[in-house]
Amino acid sequence: MRPLRRAVHEPPLRGPHAAPPQLFESQGHCGRTAMRLLLPLLILISSNSYAEELQIPYVSKGACPFECCSYGKWEILKSTSVYSKPDLKSALVTKLQPSGKIQAVTGEVHVIPGRAKVISEPHKSAENLDPSKEILILDYVGEGRSRVFQNGKIETVKIARTKNECKKAEPNWRYCWVEVLQEPESHWWVNVKGIGAKFEGWVLMDEGPLKPIDSCS
Repeated sequence: MRPLRRAVHEPPLRGPHAAPPQLFESQGHCGRTAMRLLLPLLILISSNSYAEELQIPYVSKGACPFECCSYGKWEILKSTSVYSKPDLKSALVTKLQPSGKIQAVTGEVHVIPGRAKVISEPHKSAENLDPSKEILILDYVGEGRSRVFQNGKIETVKIARTKNECKKAEPNWRYCWVEVLQEPESHWWVNVKGIGAKFEGWVLMDEGPLKPIDSCS
């Protein structure tokens, strides 16, 4: 990952602003989609300069991205691969088979940020944001709140994450004070250890191969 810095006199997508060719390539078709989303985002950051520095993809370490999500002994639901790093190009450690359990240690969410613009009075959680500037939407943290990025700072606010959620007959004003211009794309990796077997690695959760613990149930 390479920090994206302000470019004032250089054309966008040159020098340090060019997307690394391997960026999100390991995600297969998701990677190609991410690159299509990423190119206009790179141009936007280079030209409008939200921040002094933002790493793309943004990585939220230790994340467990839903309400009451907890790490611990998780059930294996589907056959899935365990990799040495949170990267599909890294070495294959082992294969997990359904009906067993695995120790989920921690996780991280890799995000291609979404973009939103303010269209009405912001929610009170967004009091530190500048309504005249676009907002980068990062990872979901639970209870309707997401991390966002603007002016070099990360804030946690209530904000819409998809284009469709504010197209309802009665959209929720707590989230729909913005128009989502580009939806964020996230990939959740979980660090696991074997139970009764000595191995450790990373599992991609895109297809739900493991059943997380819901500490509220």
